[in-house]
Amino acid sequence: MDPKPIIILDADVLEGLGYLSKICGDHFFIVGAAARDILMQHHKLRLSRATRDADLAVRVGSWVNYEKIRVQLMGSGFLEQTAMYNFRYKTAIFDIIPFGEILNGKSEILWPQDGKIMNMLGFEDAFRTAHKFRTSTGIEVRIASLSCLVMLKVIAWNDRPRERPQDPVDIDSIIANYLDAGNFDRLYDEHSDLVDMDPYTIDRAGAALIGRDLRVLCSHAARMEMEQILKRELSYSEGSVFFQQMAGFRKIDPYRDRISLMLSQMG
Repeated sequence: MDPKPIIILDADVLEGLGYLSKICGDHFFIVGAAARDILMQHHKLRLSRATRDADLAVRVGSWVNYEKIRVQLMGSGFLEQTAMYNFRYKTAIFDIIPFGEILNGKSEILWPQDGKIMNMLGFEDAFRTAHKFRTSTGIEVRIASLSCLVMLKVIAWNDRPRERPQDPVDIDSIIANYLDAGNFDRLYDEHSDLVDMDPYTIDRAGAALIGRDLRVLCSHAARMEMEQILKRELSYSEGSVFFQQMAGFRKIDPYRDRISLMLSQMG
């Protein structure tokens, strides 16, 4: 990937990121669907369109510091919406989630507003290994890698599986596009043994390469959490909510195969 390539973003998202950059420096990164779309667009796997919503994670040390960020954002025109982490800036929607020293000993957030718990395991790994891009306005931003997005989506899905049916679908989309997203050369230059797998398909090779990348990029704790979740879902076979959501109305066997292959390369 070229150093700090330019990314396409909606004008109001750009303006909002400008304020966040002034307030937080480089201690935040883009995650979720916006990260996936930006990376897919960068590799010309989707039509270029200006991303209007952005899920962000900001590294902070305490709830006092997080509240200071919120106050400064609201003083810059951000309007709090349905939750204390959800904001509107003009036409753009931002979810701004804290991580870092603010987390409890279980890598969780306990939201003071409503006592809601979020598992933030893996966010430090995703931040540390994020790609660096530059906006058209000159702001440098970090964007979670596609492989780390798979890990974050598995863990987030496990928190609220019935409320997050899109996560398994997104994971499968990342697997299907992983080689086209700048990884074909790596496959042949660094992981050529995967080309000899039987049967070889783009999806299976992509799943295996994601597994190998996660083995390098993620902490032991994050990998173990992800493995525990996915092995549990694999054990449920046809009864797995995860694979039902991933497959839709199709047979789940090919999806189970790809996830099993990814797990086999993570250990």
